[in-house]
This record gives sequence, structure tokens and C-alpha cells, in this order.
Amino acid sequence: MSDVASPVFRIDCFTVPEPARSEFLERVAATHQVLRQQDGFVFDRIVERPLGDGTNRMITIVEWADAGAIPGAVRAVRQAHAGDGFSAADFIAANGIVADIATYRPAS
Repeated sequence: MSDVASPVFRIDCFTVPEPARSEFLERVAATHQVLRQQDGFVFDRIVERPLGDGTNRMITIVEWADAGAIPGAVRAVRQAHAGDGFSAADFIAANGIVADIATYRPAS
């Protein structure tokens, strides 16, 4: 599907060790605050499931009106992170977080 006007979903799945859970959620909440202010933002949700091995599966979902909204949102998040000296890649690596990050379109 290549329809630029159709909604797109950024769905990120993380396996987060329990000691990093609180700070992870704080960082996600701050990032989503930025996302909610961007043109094309429709909806977001953060959900979790304990895996029973000392980790949690954390899933973040953001719906965008169309693919055209994503570049501006990416720029805004990068600026926000740069402004407070935060590196998501460094945070993930330092805390043993496993990430699966992708953009999805409706199947039908």
C-alpha cells in the first residue's frame, strides 16, 4: 500500500529489564509529549506486559494521519533529545533493552 494519505502507525516493541522500567517510562512519556504536539498526530498508547523473567514487554503505538507527518515528528524528537543531552541509542545499550522499531500501515 503506497497511499500517502492513509494513516501510518509507529509501533515500537521493547524488552526492558525491571531496573530500567521507571526511567524508560519517564523517557517515553517525555517523547510522547513532543509527539502529541506535532502536525498529523492522531493517537498514542503505551502498553506493557511482564514477561516473568525480570523483564517487561513495553509497546508504544503512535498513529499518524499520513506518512508526511513522520519527518517533522522525527526532527522534533531529535531536537528535544539534543536539548536535554539524551541519546536513546545509548540509553537502550546501557540498560540492556532490546528494541524492535517499525512503521506499519493498515492491512486493509
